[in-house]
Amino acid sequence: MKAITNQQNESQNARSILLLTLARLVMDMTKRFVYPFVGPIAAQLGVSPAAIQNVLASQWGIGLTSPFFGTLAERYGHKRMMLISLFGMALAGLIGAVLPVFGVWAFVMVCFGFGKVIFNPTMQAYLGNLIPYNQRGRAMGIVELSWAGSLLFVAPLAGFVLEHSTMQVLFLIFTGMLTVVAVAGWVYLPPDNAMDKKKRSSKQLLADWGIILRSPVAMSALLFSMTLVGANELFFINYGLYMEATFELPLTALGAVTIVIAAAEALGEVIVISIADRVGKRPLAMAGALGAAVAYFALPNLASNLPLTLVALFMMFMCVETAIVASFPLFTEIVPNAKAMMMSANNTAHALGRMGGAALGGAIYATSGNFVLTGAIALGIGLVAFVMMWVAISEHSPKKGISAE
Repeated sequence: MKAITNQQNESQNARSILLLTLARLVMDMTKRFVYPFVGPIAAQLGVSPAAIQNVLASQWGIGLTSPFFGTLAERYGHKRMMLISLFGMALAGLIGAVLPVFGVWAFVMVCFGFGKVIFNPTMQAYLGNLIPYNQRGRAMGIVELSWAGSLLFVAPLAGFVLEHSTMQVLFLIFTGMLTVVAVAGWVYLPPDNAMDKKKRSSKQLLADWGIILRSPVAMSALLFSMTLVGANELFFINYGLYMEATFELPLTALGAVTIVIAAAEALGEVIVISIADRVGKRPLAMAGALGAAVAYFALPNLASNLPLTLVALFMMFMCVETAIVASFPLFTEIVPNAKAMMMSANNTAHALGRMGGAALGGAIYATSGNFVLTGAIALGIGLVAFVMMWVAISEHSPKKGISAE
């Protein structure tokens, strides 16, 4: 009987992982479809490319609201908040399909941004409750494959639609896909632990935030995330200018580099899926952070060799993605009774890192025009992430968890 129950649980978990992966895939498609087609989308909407880029930049700022939604997820349930985000994004996409003007397009993109801010940390907390810790690296790695996969799926889809039709048709496609995964999640995802508990009072939720803010481990984890993605954004925001100026690459070749990045991200996620639960999430996150930091310094010194530059770029994104994805299951155990709140704080750390890295990277390169200097600064910031994981964060047995005290 126990064997049958375990088999049923494993089957249910596998189905849940598949559904969450599909949901994340569609969500990430709504995030990544714009980047290769800023010009054509701007032309359809009758605005400048800068106006489109400003809307994209605002999406990173939305991440600062993540703690608010993490608190709601702990109070009202992880599954419920995930479904609200999916149905909300579907409704926003429908509005965008009906009203083809820039103001509405910007509103839809902001709604998509809020949807991801709600869904991602809540989903990580949901998996943290559903999947045992010794299997959580594999589960979260599978779901995170959606990030790399979304670019590979949406780039040809969006390109075809925008060439032969309009932005509104693409929004309608997104609405249909979001609705399907939302209904499937409503029907097939099991209730999460938060839904089974009595609603937690505001006082209890504030106490949980106090635990996070007073915890050296939690603060170190947030600093790890902020510096890891900040260093990457500082470097990455300038790579297109650098590649174009150094190797005189045409736009088509720069677009092909995107495939290299997507493949690197996918490999990083596969590494986590394959070995994180066996070798440990912490060592893998630490190795990824160190490898990325070294790549930031090495890449600008390979200016005479395009193949080696592409190899270094591949290694950089593989290492960053490995570190990010390996850290997710590790961080779900820092404050076990408030997983959604901890992961929403982590989401905010990512947003701060992206915003700060983009601003600093743009300023450094605009002032100095020196990509070697940019790489050296990214190396220094990336090493902070490595040190935080090495010195301040430990990985214990699943029974003991990770102490937040």
